[in-house]
Amino acid sequence: MRLSFHRRLMKNIPTTAIIKIFPCLGTIYPLPKSSWSNAQSTCMMSSIADYLAKADADALAAEQKAKTAANSSEISIDKVEKAGSSIPKSYFKFNQGKPNWENRSKTGAETEHQKKKLKKVAILMGYSGQGYNGMQWNPDIETIESVLLAAMAKVELIPQDWQSDLQQLNFQRCARTDKGVSAAGQVVSLPIPVDSDIDSVVQRVNAELPPSIRLFGLRKVTRGFNSKNWCSARTYQYMMPTMAFAPLEDIVTYSYRMPVERVVQVNALLARFLGTNNFHNFTIGVKPWQDAAKRFMKEVTCGQPFVVDDIEFVLIKIKGQSFMMHQIRKMVGLIIAIMRGHVGPEIFDTVFAAGKVDIPRAPGLGLLLQSVHFDMYNDKFAGDGMHDALEWPECELVIEKFKEDFVYPVMVKGEKEDKSMLEWLTHLPNHIFGFREHEDNNNRRTQSELGVALMDVEKLREARQAASSSGEEDAGSDSESAPVKKKFRRVDVI
Repeated sequence: MRLSFHRRLMKNIPTTAIIKIFPCLGTIYPLPKSSWSNAQSTCMMSSIADYLAKADADALAAEQKAKTAANSSEISIDKVEKAGSSIPKSYFKFNQGKPNWENRSKTGAETEHQKKKLKKVAILMGYSGQGYNGMQWNPDIETIESVLLAAMAKVELIPQDWQSDLQQLNFQRCARTDKGVSAAGQVVSLPIPVDSDIDSVVQRVNAELPPSIRLFGLRKVTRGFNSKNWCSARTYQYMMPTMAFAPLEDIVTYSYRMPVERVVQVNALLARFLGTNNFHNFTIGVKPWQDAAKRFMKEVTCGQPFVVDDIEFVLIKIKGQSFMMHQIRKMVGLIIAIMRGHVGPEIFDTVFAAGKVDIPRAPGLGLLLQSVHFDMYNDKFAGDGMHDALEWPECELVIEKFKEDFVYPVMVKGEKEDKSMLEWLTHLPNHIFGFREHEDNNNRRTQSELGVALMDVEKLREARQAASSSGEEDAGSDSESAPVKKKFRRVDVI
């Protein structure tokens, strides 16, 4: 009987307490809804055991009735649920309209995989995000996970039919990187057969992967390990040309070289992000009063400039407990806007407050997931004699070579050929750096005077272009007297 355990456990519980625990039992056990709906009237029964016995009998009767109806003809799940509304949908697996009364079919590769002894592992991997639609698996879209799982299926680490069933695979990743974002220290976890040669898993999977996606190392972990939940912190790097930090009065070209004092200024601004702050303005869909808006930053620094192919770059390192969508790119975008002179440092007094502030989002080309950290897991399990610490010092040289071969060249090439940052800087004056128009705050701006002047110049230039295209002779004077209204692009829209 499915409730025998709770019958023994609650034998001496007062009858008035049964109402409080009914919702829990109703969630765990597929009992008839009619039985629980009558809880108010039946809770005064003299014996809890009598009530539970009645609930058991009702559940078995409903289940038998549904089975009988299903065996008599091909019916839909709606008709079966009508016969026994308490039977959850997890009991059904359709095969040409017929329900299967087992939790999951046991045929083919799935049966063989279920018979194998599995061991959960954590896998260190890296990839170049160019050409992929992010990390997370999505149907009919090529992502990093879809390529990885297909390679694992080829070497028989997972069944072919389970590539799209991440829940069945018990698959997790530390960080969900967006489209175009690369990683050099991503960690994923899943169970794999122990009868396979675990030591050669990395080599066998790499043989089926493209060169831009590599596995670096593998560690056996505890059965309940989850790479996302056990991750204590994540470290990102943002590689960008130093010309983005040039003052507005300078002509922006790739020949710009950043003086030491401006590196000091950037680090002083980045330090404003340290600690716990409300980052609701640095993402989308998160309200300022939600707990998810608060994030803890442990380290935010800018390194010394270096030159690659006649372009000077810097690396911004950001280590935090966790991050939200677009958060790092908006953090970098805000620092660029301040260093360029579009807005003053006093904007930090408002970006962490409750008001919704317009913050530009820097290009995603230079963003890299550098490493993930498992401090709490290592402290708890690394010294038990059975599990290794989730650290890979032996892979450092391999990871650096991977970045030099597949990550950094893509960033440099994207800047030289596509002019990613240079093009983005041309749209920076379009931002109001204040409350957005739909927030009913009288469109208050926190732009600097120079930033406002640049926006006026941009409006005038576009007005003249519009007048010229419409065939007006005197584009300068006419467009000044009757400027064309511009519908500005909202860059915070995905």
